[in-house]
Order: sequence, then C-alpha cells, then structure tokens
Amino acid sequence: MNQANPKNLELGRSLRESTTLIPCRAIVEYSDGSNWQPYKAVIPPGGINSEGYVEEVWIDAQLQEREVDEDKHLIINPSPVPIISLGECWIDRFELSPSKPMLRPSSELEVKFRITS
Repeated sequence: MNQANPKNLELGRSLRESTTLIPCRAIVEYSDGSNWQPYKAVIPPGGINSEGYVEEVWIDAQLQEREVDEDKHLIINPSPVPIISLGECWIDRFELSPSKPMLRPSSELEVKFRITS
C-alpha cells in the first residue's frame, strides 16, 4: 500500500461523516506486473475511519445465471473482469474524480460485492 499524503487523509476525514454512498473507482494493482484495473465501487456510510483511510468498499458486480447438469446457479461476477483472474491483487487507491486527491485503503479494508439493478 502506498503512503497517503496529508491531502488524501484530509479528504478522507472530510468525507467520514457522509450519510450517502460515495461513488468511486477502486484501483486494483496486480502482483504479476500486469496493468492496474479500475472497478466501479462505492464507499458506504461509516466506511472511512477517523484517520481518513477507507475501511469498507462495495465493488459493483453482476449476477450471471449458469446451468450445469440441469441445475441453475447464480454467479457473482465483478465488473469489468473478475478481480482474481490475473493473480494476487490488492486495492491500491480510490479515485473520486480526476481533480480530487486519491483516498487510500486501511490495512483493515473490507471488500464486499454489490449487486446493482
């Protein structure tokens, strides 16, 4: 995890009391040296700690129905590609917009998948 500069943490602390979902892009880095990938995500209310680090994020996912041996299965598929498809990875940062500082993940980051309609 990269070190957060004071502007990152200041922005995180200012958003800490938000009572709405905070839309962002979770930037995922891969240990195999492949390019980073952005994932559409939201930070829920209470998802930022008092220091300004993100502690919880919900990654947007899609439900897919698959049939195997006449049984139907619902599969959760993160969008745009499965996060684990390229090997070991981690969320390096959160981008709210190109003009704002990036938010940084807490070492205790909890990642959940959100089904959107």
